[in-house]
Amino acid sequence: MPRFSIEILSQGWIDEKYADYDLSSHGVLRVFINNIEITDQDEYQDTYGVNEAALALLRTLEQDHAPEESPYYLIPHGCNAFLMERGCPIGIDWKVTHAGNQILISDITRHNETSDEPTCRFPEAETAVNLKEYRAEILQFARDAKGLFDASPPRRFEGRKRVRLYNQQMHEDFWAEFNNIYQRQSLLLD
Repeated sequence: MPRFSIEILSQGWIDEKYADYDLSSHGVLRVFINNIEITDQDEYQDTYGVNEAALALLRTLEQDHAPEESPYYLIPHGCNAFLMERGCPIGIDWKVTHAGNQILISDITRHNETSDEPTCRFPEAETAVNLKEYRAEILQFARDAKGLFDASPPRRFEGRKRVRLYNQQMHEDFWAEFNNIYQRQSLLLD
């Protein structure tokens, strides 16, 4: 088993009647770091923001991530708070440090509740992952996350003009950043 893996077990919209309006995909994920499952479907049965997690993880291909300096988790709760540029207190996070051709993963936490204190810490999961392997895993996850959007009708934006334009711009900015990082990093695959 690789030192880092992330898999989408299910992905959809928060409510099918709002499928055309939902800016985030929601789903059940399985995350392993250093052969330790970080997600636990028996303990926490809510969904995560799949496309939001994909963008957050794509960013780690180009920059370090320090939980204490970031308003969002790498695996955010599926409540759209990531898109609104503020963090939700529920999610999974870890520190990412680039060290040559290695990615160092440390300070792994899972927050199942709105408390500032993590529900679980995973010091035994801290590890170093080969950058090429990490990149391939993140790009596959991002491709899978984007698949739902590619197979769905374009998003619709409702409400007052100001809100509608804000949501549309936020959505366009999200996917522009996602696609740009994805394309740059795909060129680095062997």
